[in-house]
Amino acid sequence: MTDRQLQVKSIQYRMKILRYIKLANAGHTGGDLSCIDILNVLYNRILRISPDRPDDPDRDRYIQSKG
Repeated sequence: MTDRQLQVKSIQYRMKILRYIKLANAGHTGGDLSCIDILNVLYNRILRISPDRPDDPDRDRYIQSKG
């Protein structure tokens, strides 16, 4: 995925996050939006994962804690 594609995808993710927060009338906007670029690059460029093979024993795993 190119840098430009990652930028577009991050914008799309941000729009979805804001839409979900508005629909729920609740959420943590700052926390959600602050990590979107990192997660986008991890999942679309760095981590070895495939939605087609979720049980692959060689897939990367990612664990995150924000507090």
